[in-house]
This record gives sequence, structure tokens and C-alpha cells, in this order.
Amino acid sequence: MLKISLLLIIIGILFLSIENIFYQYVDESGLLHESLFLPIGVILLLAGTITVIIVLIKRKINKTKN
Repeated sequence: MLKISLLLIIIGILFLSIENIFYQYVDESGLLHESLFLPIGVILLLAGTITVIIVLIKRKINKTKN
């Protein structure tokens, strides 16, 4: 589970980097244009971070029980 959550974090960072490098721009009228990489990257990053926290808390609880 920890490997999956770290993979989600890495993919989220990759998506945010791709968004920042290639797809984000401001047109002549001042309107910001973004792709779907931004929301997907944020969701993956949050999901991975929350999962890491949950896994670490469960490990801590199991360690104190034993």
C-alpha cells in the first residue's frame, strides 16, 4: 500500500510539472488557460499523501499493540 501511495505522489508531481512546463499560459485578454493535468495532479498528490499518512498511522498503532 505504501508503494502505491508513493507512486501516486510521483505521478501527481509529474502531472503538475507537465502542466507547469507545457500547458499553462495567459492569453492576450488576461485569461489563464490550463489543462486537466492540474486537477488530476492535485488529486493524485492529495490521495497519495493521505494514503501515506494513513499507512504510517496504522503501522504506529500496530507497533504499539505488539
